[in-house]
Amino acid sequence: MSQADNQLTFDLPIRTAYGREDFFVSDSNEHAVKLMDAWPDWPSGVVCLTGPEGSGKTHLAKVWQQRSGARIQQVVDLNETIIPDLCEKSAVCLEDCDTPSDETAFFHLLNYVNENNTSLLLTARTPPNRWGVSLPDLKTRLSLVHVASLNLPDERLLLGVVSKHFSDRQIKVNKEILIYIINRIERNFDNVIDIVDRLDKTALVRRKPINLALVKEILAQV
Repeated sequence: MSQADNQLTFDLPIRTAYGREDFFVSDSNEHAVKLMDAWPDWPSGVVCLTGPEGSGKTHLAKVWQQRSGARIQQVVDLNETIIPDLCEKSAVCLEDCDTPSDETAFFHLLNYVNENNTSLLLTARTPPNRWGVSLPDLKTRLSLVHVASLNLPDERLLLGVVSKHFSDRQIKVNKEILIYIINRIERNFDNVIDIVDRLDKTALVRRKPINLALVKEILAQV
């Protein structure tokens, strides 16, 4: 293995790349990506992007923000007083919508979006019919939302994602190591994040490069 195949891990800040060119497309997320790329020609004014933790919802929302100029807001911080300012632009993204804390404000936001021809992107782990909403009018509105899912990754996508997480941490590893990792972990994004984080921290403490021996050691622990 040449020196170029690996590099020492230094205590550098994690740089998360959110460009469109950084988002890997495969069969498991193609529909969602095409929908974001199709804006403003959406099937409806409100779209919900769903997927497990670490599946790329925030990344894709950031890509859409760059395209649409949208403001991004966490659902836990939503209240009625901020809705006009939030919708000042023609697009809004509301993140982590699985447990809306203010259902009335959420309902008013949907009304405001409809009345002002604003585009609204919702992100959540699950589709709207599983959010446990109790307000009847909100439940009805959410039942009409177009849903696009980011599914569990196939091998091609997982390879791209694990490579990106290393790249975000400014770590270079060779393809042999990437393939070794994805063939030995459960295929979900949380595992990718956890393994990369463990490898990064361990290599930093030991002041050693990430090599196959270290990968085997960390995988054995988890």
